[in-house]
Amino acid sequence: MDYLYYSLYQFYTKVIKVQKNFAPVINIAGVIALVQMALIFSIINAIIYLDYGKEVAVPYHGLLSGVVGLVLYYFNEKHFRKRESDILKKIGLNTDVKKWCIVISSFMIIALTLWFWMEDGLYRIICFLIGREANLL
Repeated sequence: MDYLYYSLYQFYTKVIKVQKNFAPVINIAGVIALVQMALIFSIINAIIYLDYGKEVAVPYHGLLSGVVGLVLYYFNEKHFRKRESDILKKIGLNTDVKKWCIVISSFMIIALTLWFWMEDGLYRIICFLIGREANLL
């Protein structure tokens, strides 16, 4: 998570420059909460689809994912606000090549996790690995 925080910190402070208006930890905690929530619900969706098939509607309301995301945001914001300077100092000591690898791999993990959740990518991968045809609509 520290690497993900560092990558998002670089994005929000170097590209978007949000530090002029408010602390970057506010946005970063939200993005990390979204990624965590997406991972949780992609696992839940894959389990549901493996048991009942892709034709079934998920048995939870979309409001549940929003509530889980808000709870995760609260804990992430508290956690990263305390540790921000330590994370930036620790990763800042690395070479530029390693920092670029951290940033690129972090954004690939974010994209992959969102694909897992939004496009049922985790279900497709599991079906491929167990040799089962993915019943996609």
